[in-house]
Amino acid sequence: MANLLPFRDINVHASPSQYAFTSPSAYSSPTLVVDRPSGDLRLIDGTLQGARRVSSIAGILGIIKLRLDKYIIIITKAQPMGRLRGHMVYKVIATEFLPLHERELHDPDEDTCLSLLKSLLKTGPMYFSYSFDVTNSFQRQCQTDPTAPLWKRADDRFFWNRFIQTDLIDFRTGGGTGSGARSHSGQQTGVDPFILPVMFGMMRITATRIKSTPLTFTLITRRSRHRAGTRYFSRGIDDQGHVSNYNETEQIVVLNDAVGGLGGFAGGGGMQNGKIGGDNSLEMQVLSYVQTRGSVPVYWAEVNDLHYVPKLQVRGVETAVKPAKKHFEEQIRLYGDNYLVNLVNQKGREDRVKKAYEQMIRILVSSPSESTSADRFSDEKYHMVESSRGRQEFDRLHYIYFDFHNETKGLKWHRAQLLLDQLHEGLIKGQYFRGADMPGDSTGRLEVRNSQTAVVRTNCMDCLDRTNVVQSMLARWTLTRQLIDLGVLQRGESASDDTVFEVVFRNVWADNADVVSKSYSGTGALKTDFTRTGKRTRAGMVQDLNNSVTRYVRNNFTDGPRQDSFDLFLGTYLPSDSNVGSILLFIDPRPAFIQAIPFILGTSLVMVTIAALTHRLPDSTVWPLRFFVLLWLLVGGWCLHFIVAHGKLYVNWPRLNTPPWATEGYQEAINSVRKDKIIGQLIGRHERGDAVAALNTLQSNFSIVDAIRKSGRGMNQQAIAEMNAWCRRLGYEPSGFNRLKPIHIAGTKGKGSTSAFISSILSQYLPSSTHPKPQVHKIGLYTSPHLRFVRERIQINNAPLSEEVFAKYFFQTWDRLEDAARADGQPTDTTAKPVYFRFLTLMALHTYMSEGVDTAIVECGIGGEYDSTNILIQPTVTGITSLGIDHVAMLGGTIEEIAWHKAGIMKPGALAFTVPQPEGAMTILRQRAEEKGVGLHVVDRHPELETIKLGLAADFQKTNASLAIAIAAAHLRALGHIDIPPDITTALLPAEFRRGLEQVQWGGRCETRKEHNITWYIDGGHTLESIDVAGKWFASQIQPSPTTSTPHSKQTRVLIFNQQTRDAGALTRALHGTLAEALDDEKPFTHAIFCSNITFKDAGFRPDLVSVNTNAVDLEDLSVQKGLARTWAEIDAQTEVQVVRTIEEAVGLVRGMAGKEARGDDVMVLVTGSVHLVGGFLEVLESGERSGGSV
Repeated sequence: MANLLPFRDINVHASPSQYAFTSPSAYSSPTLVVDRPSGDLRLIDGTLQGARRVSSIAGILGIIKLRLDKYIIIITKAQPMGRLRGHMVYKVIATEFLPLHERELHDPDEDTCLSLLKSLLKTGPMYFSYSFDVTNSFQRQCQTDPTAPLWKRADDRFFWNRFIQTDLIDFRTGGGTGSGARSHSGQQTGVDPFILPVMFGMMRITATRIKSTPLTFTLITRRSRHRAGTRYFSRGIDDQGHVSNYNETEQIVVLNDAVGGLGGFAGGGGMQNGKIGGDNSLEMQVLSYVQTRGSVPVYWAEVNDLHYVPKLQVRGVETAVKPAKKHFEEQIRLYGDNYLVNLVNQKGREDRVKKAYEQMIRILVSSPSESTSADRFSDEKYHMVESSRGRQEFDRLHYIYFDFHNETKGLKWHRAQLLLDQLHEGLIKGQYFRGADMPGDSTGRLEVRNSQTAVVRTNCMDCLDRTNVVQSMLARWTLTRQLIDLGVLQRGESASDDTVFEVVFRNVWADNADVVSKSYSGTGALKTDFTRTGKRTRAGMVQDLNNSVTRYVRNNFTDGPRQDSFDLFLGTYLPSDSNVGSILLFIDPRPAFIQAIPFILGTSLVMVTIAALTHRLPDSTVWPLRFFVLLWLLVGGWCLHFIVAHGKLYVNWPRLNTPPWATEGYQEAINSVRKDKIIGQLIGRHERGDAVAALNTLQSNFSIVDAIRKSGRGMNQQAIAEMNAWCRRLGYEPSGFNRLKPIHIAGTKGKGSTSAFISSILSQYLPSSTHPKPQVHKIGLYTSPHLRFVRERIQINNAPLSEEVFAKYFFQTWDRLEDAARADGQPTDTTAKPVYFRFLTLMALHTYMSEGVDTAIVECGIGGEYDSTNILIQPTVTGITSLGIDHVAMLGGTIEEIAWHKAGIMKPGALAFTVPQPEGAMTILRQRAEEKGVGLHVVDRHPELETIKLGLAADFQKTNASLAIAIAAAHLRALGHIDIPPDITTALLPAEFRRGLEQVQWGGRCETRKEHNITWYIDGGHTLESIDVAGKWFASQIQPSPTTSTPHSKQTRVLIFNQQTRDAGALTRALHGTLAEALDDEKPFTHAIFCSNITFKDAGFRPDLVSVNTNAVDLEDLSVQKGLARTWAEIDAQTEVQVVRTIEEAVGLVRGMAGKEARGDDVMVLVTGSVHLVGGFLEVLESGERSGGSV
């Protein structure tokens, strides 16, 4: 028979390849195995081989995946809290995280996430039982299937660890949708005992007496896992109908609990078997009463700004109707009639929430009927809204407003009895749950003798202090009613008459108030001294002051990380499986000066204190010390004023799911500071690091990019329309870019080099003594990708934008798009901006328009027809470089399909140039040119290039240079340069053209660098065609000269290679084939080093070099690099192959080889395979120069 209940004892076994979980008391049960590092789950029978026992644990809390790794969270220590009907309930005391990987990669975000989770688990009150469903009320337990596993019976709302149990549950159900679940054809029932439901909230089980009648008094508060969070970062309702701070509180009385050992109660004139005066047998009876609390179900928020009372926003009532219907549909289905008690203030800021709630109820109920009443304390003591017909589902909602603030002012909480009087009829009708033990039932179910058919849902602003008072009052009244019905009390008596029990009751409910309050607000509840003792004490007032101050501090300065921990644990934020090594999530986005102001304030206080404590010498003058104190008082006063005036800049907001109102508030505050004539100048527009960090948030992560690759759905045919819309949001019409007189370049190979040649040639025609009246004043060059700095992509007059100028135009673009979104009533988060490349394209065009560029050379990203750059309507000339097979998922797998896309940049009225292409490609280019009415010219190599030393080495660059000559000449003629030869492709080149070709610089393409006895040969080739030309160039450079002392076959030649996203194995085979043929040597390298694109060993990626569209698991495991090493070993078994994690380590290995080179000959190193690799490599070399390293 399958185990329906979780194992009480589990042993953990570990080995480098797996974690295994067994139950020593259930020898016949299978073992749960979690493979390392994949996280795949499986069940095995029999004993384990090669594993060692680590420890005994109380249970598996779940499995969670962060950015780098996946972790099994185990409960290592649990404290017994007491028994309910004989079932022991435990509190989680200690947990441990078991990583699946042996993590080596430094990632601060991963460490922060782990710290947040551990803090939540350490402070969060969580309870579980191996045999009792703590997530369900007694009444719901009687409605569940007792033959189902315990986890299947659990209430999804209060199954607190449901998200992190996803892998186990998916494996159990055979769905295989969890990231660690293998696909199975059937149900894996052997997993059931490993799935342990845990509840978050409060539980007290107390054995006590009333009038000498022994009973077990229990209070359970279950906190919903939906929309869980902190006080000011989680308010109102979400789109799914979940409200903030939703808790279900169940008060339980168990009579005749033999396990408790307190004797029994025979009953008086109460109900036995559902009748008054029944058989007086000592049967166990369970009495239960359920209440709920939850935030007002409309869209509203309170925005922290360091003021004690935050700014309140009601963000929508009509828009929240659909979510509110979802919420109340669930409430009515689960509880029956809902009596909605609203305790917010009827005046001041809270009145807006009250009116919004009442408006919502009027919308939901049919034919709403309203009534109000007043007294000397309040002009609106009650306000009731309910249906006058009662025919529809939502007519079971009964809204009761009670002016708690005015009616109970001065701690006259006994006046809350007025609310009880108003609810009396509903409480009588709603009843309570009563069940009796059925000894003959093997499932342990109760015989239901009475059911609760209504619930009181109470709220105030926080659903804390006022709500606690009302709930405890209703619980006391119901308990009295229950005990009277059973005959324990006589009519006219009250449970509070027993002073000993009253102390227990008060303390248990005060404990409940503290737990619920601490979970939401960060502190215990207020006025609990009155709750516990019935009177106000001096110690209680001091404690309330402490709680109020602590709430203020935590809600403003520590609740952001606490909200992040909830979002991580509950799965409302899913860590990206990409951009490992970058510090993006928890980086402080504020300019350094803004961050420094609190420290300056602290320094001023220290200085004033020191001055106050300093003893002045008798003969010293007074004014220097006074001036010193006055200076620091002024500085401190200004800092304090600035912090208070711009409080939203100093609130510690959540970083993972930042609320939209928080983002909006921060932007308003930072924009306000930037407009300040003095401070705005000090902080600048934005710091460049902020710009790069913000830009990286727009990258599509690996899962999205990979899905596009695998889907084969190709380019987005709406891309141009979407880009046009983005342009208009930025304030431009696409036709306005005609002013830039753009040159548009597409192709597979040589796009960047050709663009660089064109820019260099045209720069010779900039203002000078030779050209005093030029047609070109500023030349823009937009290319991709970048090598070291993202600002390299946007150049003016052959120089990248400075850091300051880049930040300036980046945030102008960023802010304009946010302002447009805000004006349209849309969110201002990353959805208000286009993705990475589109954003940079918009920014480049905005920069060029703002800087007065009158010639812009624009390189396509991918393809041409649907590329983001193809919003250019009227280029002066277009060019298509050599075509090959690349980006097949986007463009197609044939040269003809690719040519069709590239030809999309051709425009009527603009000459088009290309180089000799494969026959199929040329046919398509000619067809499309004819369709568009464009003259297409094929450019052969210019004969004069045989005598010009090009700035870009390698023979293939002559093809790119020839195309650049034709394009530059056509552009200059279009601008009015009549001295440009019409037959430029065969005529003698003007001196300006020759200088431009010789002076061009384009890093990372056929570049050579010398370092002591190391020669680095650097090329960013990353396609089959570009790898071929890179190999031929390298071969031409290393052919031994007659004076070389080392034989050709004994030269130390090293390959540093990586390609993370394409078919890396095919590239390495192509490179080997090219070099073997060119060098006539089947062993082209003595050493091969395969590394990832991670820049530094300790610091990880440089922010500019972050790429999120790589597989984080592959990056962590170095699976691509290990595969490359195996491929190379198959090709050339004699090469010494090594795999390292970072580029810095690869460079270090080469330098180590060079240091051991006894002959003094150069170590020749080819660095290729990826532009990202080359960029990181150049950063390592340059950083070595800056730090005085060996370069």
